[in-house]
Amino acid sequence: MRQFLLLLILNVLVLAVNAQNEWRAVYQSSGGRVDDFHFLNDSTIFLVRNAFEGGSSGKELVRSRDRGATFERLTYWPGFTMSYRSIKFINDSTGFIGTLTKGLLKTADGGSTWDSLYLIMPQQPEAICGLFKLNNYVYYAVGDYASHARLYKTADAGQSWTLIDMSTHATTLVDCYFYNEYEGYVVGKALPADSGAVVLYTADGGQSWTRKIWSGRAGDLSWKIFLTPDKQTIYTSIQNFPPGLSYFFKSTDAGQTWVKKVINLPSDSVYMVQGIGFTEAGVGWAAGHFFGGYIRTMDGGDNWQYISSTNVMYFNRFYRHTDGSFWGSGNSLYELSFDSVIVPTSTATVQSDEKLFLNAYPNPVNDQLDITIDIDRRSRFNLYAVNVQANSYHSIENGSLDVGKKAIKADVSSWKPGIYFLVLETDEFSRVVKLIKQ
Repeated sequence: MRQFLLLLILNVLVLAVNAQNEWRAVYQSSGGRVDDFHFLNDSTIFLVRNAFEGGSSGKELVRSRDRGATFERLTYWPGFTMSYRSIKFINDSTGFIGTLTKGLLKTADGGSTWDSLYLIMPQQPEAICGLFKLNNYVYYAVGDYASHARLYKTADAGQSWTLIDMSTHATTLVDCYFYNEYEGYVVGKALPADSGAVVLYTADGGQSWTRKIWSGRAGDLSWKIFLTPDKQTIYTSIQNFPPGLSYFFKSTDAGQTWVKKVINLPSDSVYMVQGIGFTEAGVGWAAGHFFGGYIRTMDGGDNWQYISSTNVMYFNRFYRHTDGSFWGSGNSLYELSFDSVIVPTSTATVQSDEKLFLNAYPNPVNDQLDITIDIDRRSRFNLYAVNVQANSYHSIENGSLDVGKKAIKADVSSWKPGIYFLVLETDEFSRVVKLIKQ
């Protein structure tokens, strides 16, 4: 009985401490999103950000040598260039950035200049979503969320790359994680796309793959992988659109078995979940395209709370440092501290800093649908429709959007009558239009 009471007290203390978690903005930014960051060592941090400030736009590479106390801009790409999605560095001089328009970039001078690896990579990828560093020589790259299912590997620090074509296993890929050169996971959209989000596993370096779990709901897309330090518990976020409950995948036995868990919050308040991360005690956070904050769980994802915030939102990547600190990137770079209490408040509506319109006519529709997209920045995009039962997926168009309006005509004559959701995914945001097919 004394042991039981001691364990109960310890569990209560763990929850009490974790209730004091708060995200502290380390890199102050007034617009755009920090899509990814990389710790080179205990003190040096690199981050890549899509910057939209004061009416101007651009992408920037930023470095801190003092663990976030100060930052210096190393490179700035002005204009409506597309998103620079992922980042990894070998040392202070050599690093990689995955982009959604120029494929993979490499620097050898600390970020002053960058060269595209487009021509030396098989099938010349235009877009790379995820980068994973196994060691200073072996890196993996996957892409992309809109159009391809490709896995690249280098064993010589980026001098040459091999392609593992995943098109027979998935429709698109977004993120990856490898234990070693043989065992690893990739996540994205299943094949066929009607199967929804998927987690794929290899034990032989990519020669064969096992589909571990899939959501079974058309339109779902696995976005990010997160592992706890013991590498036994794995979480994968699932990007979905409203209406419809949000889910995530979870494994507690190093990926041997998986479950799909519901995020028990109203389906119209939490959607397009992208970033997801957890402490060892089961306290977790997630966010995505929904405005006004993020969500938090204290019990490993069984129950969730909405945390209203005008500053902490749009999470895309979480990182658990070997020193025990916890970091996340969203509309800033954040560090988790334990010095003040988070108090859930009512949901706040936050105006976004982007212009993205999606219209479709006629509605109801019989044969041809006229679609108009209007956007204020260049972006990759994926345009598709899924029925309300989430068992029928129709790909309409994907590729690149320039600033301004784009008109698309879609032949819907073969679609079964019913209610559909027309979904537009872009690098930063998403839009949904409800359709009736007669």
